[in-house]
Amino acid sequence: MQRLALLVFACASLVILCATIAASFGMLPWIKVNLRWNGQTIPNAGMFVQIGITILAVGICFFLPSNSRIIQLENSRRQFSIGMNNVSRAYGAVRAADRGDAFRLSNKFDSVRERLVYLRDHPELSSLEPAVLEVAAQMPHISKELAEVYSNDRVARARGFLEHHQFE
Repeated sequence: MQRLALLVFACASLVILCATIAASFGMLPWIKVNLRWNGQTIPNAGMFVQIGITILAVGICFFLPSNSRIIQLENSRRQFSIGMNNVSRAYGAVRAADRGDAFRLSNKFDSVRERLVYLRDHPELSSLEPAVLEVAAQMPHISKELAEVYSNDRVARARGFLEHHQFE
């Protein structure tokens, strides 16, 4: 409804502006308003009212882009939820880096911080929300041990053993 209201206001402002320009060139008549001040009638009061309304409407239109950015921000905050698909993508990137021995720190806090930096700099994960990256970086510290147990070398050696065993 807010977007519709903004669109209606912008269109109304454009119509008022066109009507005022047309009235100033004599193509349309000015608005007729009987206005009295201190007992005297003000001549051409309708023209002054129409010009004032036009200036006000056009001036308010300068705030519409910032208002639309605020609405966009509110909608993105309302629609944001941590999707497991995003978390699994980010966690997969961290786990792959763990398996490649990218992280050398043993302290849990430093390790989580190092993972966060890695995820923020990762080109495929730059569009994810910071909360998703934080969740992926704070996954259980046991994943480091799992990464060591199931490292690329050990997995390749186990597959080779199984293939050799199946061949025999």
